[in-house]
Amino acid sequence: MASLPKYELPSTPFPDSGLNSSSLESFTSLLLSAAPNNSNDGLFLNMDDPTLFQIPPGFNFAGSEGGTVDALAFEFAENALNMSNPSLSAPLAEIDNASTGNASGVDAQSHSTTTGIVAVHKNPAPRNALPDASASQPREDPSFNNTDADNFTTHASRHPDKPVIEPAGRKLDAETKARYKSNGKANKKQEAELGKDIAEEAANRAKRVKALADKHFKTVHYINALLNVPRVVKAKGNEVNVGNVLFKQFAQEANANLPPGSKKKLPELKRMMAESDDPRWKTVGKTEEELAWLKQVGQEERDSKSISVRKNNRAAAKLADNKINLVDRELKSMEAQAGTVHLAFITRGHCDDSVKPMVIGSSVGFQFCNDILGTDGWDVLRKLDVFAIAAGNGNFRNETAASIRKEIVSAIMTGLIGVTGSSNISMNYLNYDKAIVEKWRVKIFNWPEDIPMVSPSEIMVIDDLRRLRESWRVGTTCWNEITRAEAEEHKRQVEERRANGEKIGKARKERADKGVPRKRKTASKENDKEGPAHKKAKTTKPSTKANRSKSQKSPEIVPTSDESSSDEE
Repeated sequence: MASLPKYELPSTPFPDSGLNSSSLESFTSLLLSAAPNNSNDGLFLNMDDPTLFQIPPGFNFAGSEGGTVDALAFEFAENALNMSNPSLSAPLAEIDNASTGNASGVDAQSHSTTTGIVAVHKNPAPRNALPDASASQPREDPSFNNTDADNFTTHASRHPDKPVIEPAGRKLDAETKARYKSNGKANKKQEAELGKDIAEEAANRAKRVKALADKHFKTVHYINALLNVPRVVKAKGNEVNVGNVLFKQFAQEANANLPPGSKKKLPELKRMMAESDDPRWKTVGKTEEELAWLKQVGQEERDSKSISVRKNNRAAAKLADNKINLVDRELKSMEAQAGTVHLAFITRGHCDDSVKPMVIGSSVGFQFCNDILGTDGWDVLRKLDVFAIAAGNGNFRNETAASIRKEIVSAIMTGLIGVTGSSNISMNYLNYDKAIVEKWRVKIFNWPEDIPMVSPSEIMVIDDLRRLRESWRVGTTCWNEITRAEAEEHKRQVEERRANGEKIGKARKERADKGVPRKRKTASKENDKEGPAHKKAKTTKPSTKANRSKSQKSPEIVPTSDESSSDEE
């Protein structure tokens, strides 16, 4: 019979291990039975006297769930092993003498000896985690809360220049979750009853309003207006509300020093803000400049949130799933209402992302793939997913600055030829305002503000070239026609900027004899043939027909002998 692998307890405890969760009750008896030399030490084993013990691989622990537990755990108390509160947070991985890996790939602190290895993990390992985990298993497990130990990247880590939406730090215990679940069921029942009563009351009110309208020969719309019922609810659009900005600032100040779980809720914050006498939280009395500044702050926060990335891959995948469902509903609604045809492919942009590839389309869109592209829509999605991972975002191995400039120039010239309808046209960056905008009445919209509008060959920063190319790719920057009035307004703005001292365009080269009086020819020499060809005075030459008509004829005609004889006869 082959000998069992041996394990040795480390002589010093592992710091910062965070071993504080509960374990199976049978672990105490198992460890004491495996270490008979220390079975009389009670609940504590001296860590200064390491004990060699043997544990059969795949041991079936007796517990509430049963089955094979992949890891053993324990809790350190100062310099001793506390057997009264064992935990599953520190797995004791079975590793042979030739093995060097850790179970489940979790970040671990290992203590190597001549007899074996003890691997102490910071996070609980899942039951189905094996030392030789295959590539087909998920790259991200929900049980891993410590993202620092993960060996894969996230969308946030690959874009450190973007703001990050921090996840909520509050964690609910089992009792709180049960209470919330019970309250949620009760609230749903109350909301259903309230909705039923409201619907009944609205139906009765509609009947009474209809009776009043018929009795007095008025319309229902007129009766509702007299009853102070709003006829039309007009939305304010997407404009930033100053009151919401002030309320957010008030909530941040009120909850600044409160620990998680004890922060004030929305109704209480509204009541506190209404009762506050601080003029900072009142819109009354603020000047137009202050209101404009508050709107600007709210718009900046809104813009920052719209481009903020999720901190981990699970949150990013959930966000993408919600957005895809929203887009799917909107596209289907547009198809039903306007008769449009759509086909959309969504996939991940990196191999470590958890976004599920998805295709959204109408029946005509999928028919287009089969009849025109000659392949199935799902096959197109599969190829797109492979392409996005191999040569998508973040992979610039096959591109150079010259190739990026070439693509930008191609996009600019293609758009210019298409919007003007002239194939014999070239881009003029120096005199863009006069040679392009004023002459052709076309204009480039949404050119990146921090990138000067010059020829791509003059842009030397590779990141600026990539951003400019991406802007032309997605259509953010594009050509468009302008009206005659817009062209005149653009010309007026250019003249104002030039009057303020700004140098716009390239001025024509001045003549060398500027300011020197030029010699003029006299009237008698105006038709002189001397001088440059383009300076010669034009002279009118008589046409050939006119010359023939004005040619002199002989007054006398001498007849021949034949003509004379015929006349005599």
